[in-house]
Amino acid sequence: MQFMREANHLEMMNSTKDLDSESVDITNTLHIPMESYMKTAESISRASADSKDAVQHMCTTKRCPVCDEELFEDMNICYGCLYDFSRTSSDREQGKYEAHPSAQQKSDMHTNELTSSEFLIHSEILDTKIRFSNQLRVGRSSSNDVVLHAHSVSRNHIRIFINKDEVLVEDCGATNEAKIHGRAIMDPVSVMVGDTIDVCGITFTRLS
Repeated sequence: MQFMREANHLEMMNSTKDLDSESVDITNTLHIPMESYMKTAESISRASADSKDAVQHMCTTKRCPVCDEELFEDMNICYGCLYDFSRTSSDREQGKYEAHPSAQQKSDMHTNELTSSEFLIHSEILDTKIRFSNQLRVGRSSSNDVVLHAHSVSRNHIRIFINKDEVLVEDCGATNEAKIHGRAIMDPVSVMVGDTIDVCGITFTRLS
């Protein structure tokens, strides 16, 4: 019996020793060289410092010189007045002059007058386009630029003409008044691109 107890004790000691030995082996497999550990620690420290700098930079603010809006330092455009921080002072000075044209520039703009206009003429039997540079007379008389033979059309019905930078239409004493936007044309009326003039069921739509 004494021998059995000693044998069991030895077996348990051996078993414990094997377990400890296995544990040591596992620890050895997870061993990290000191050099790699230091590099990893340095990388983590550097990443933490970069994050701290980024947060600090993000929290830094500035004020817009135009509307005094408080903005983040890295913003190039003010969301209050759209001031552009990336433009140089010379660019901004040039922008001022561009925003307020000189008298000569204004004069040049006035000389850029409309020189011609194009209309689409639509009837039951024909669609055609016509371009003119000064005026377009419409009526039943053969002296007109566009002759309409319908009896409801007056001899001289309307006149479409260019005045500087706009196109106008006026009534020429027609019995059945022409219409634009559903209203009878009395005094000269401006005709915008896309507008349609109705002359007794025949339409004139401005294209340009």
